[in-house]
Amino acid sequence: MVIVSDRALSIENACVNVLPWVTRGICYYHLQQNIIKTYGGKELMYLVKGAAYAHTLAEYNRCMDSLRAAHPELAAYMELADPKLWSRVHFPGDRYNIKTSNIAESINSAIKKAKGFPIPSLLQFIREMLGRWFYKRREDALSLQTPYSKGVEYILAIREHYAQ
Repeated sequence: MVIVSDRALSIENACVNVLPWVTRGICYYHLQQNIIKTYGGKELMYLVKGAAYAHTLAEYNRCMDSLRAAHPELAAYMELADPKLWSRVHFPGDRYNIKTSNIAESINSAIKKAKGFPIPSLLQFIREMLGRWFYKRREDALSLQTPYSKGVEYILAIREHYAQ
């Protein structure tokens, strides 16, 4: 199991104390936002991204060497952030192509109203929200006249129109 998040100390502590078997990583999007805010280094983000997504140690070292030459403070920040947490080549778990936690960000946005709820109430809120979503999808599916989704039907209708 892998948990990818921002650099919040509370999440790090929870991973260490509650889920010690998981591998923790830093979300590249949040790391990028911190770098831009702190160092204003938009023009150097291609080097940061290159180091983060490098598939080989040589590629990672080349990007980091270029970053050290161009902006030593930013390179030091990246190394202080622990490359095992943000670099694909150093990551000890199965990071695959995780750039950001889009699914987690979407769920966070959807449950924003319930953020301060006690855990049982939060779980009830999530259960009801998912129930509404699945109910709507089921109703949409039952209303279809063909085996295709409304999106596919729309595309087919456009293609049929232009084919005539």
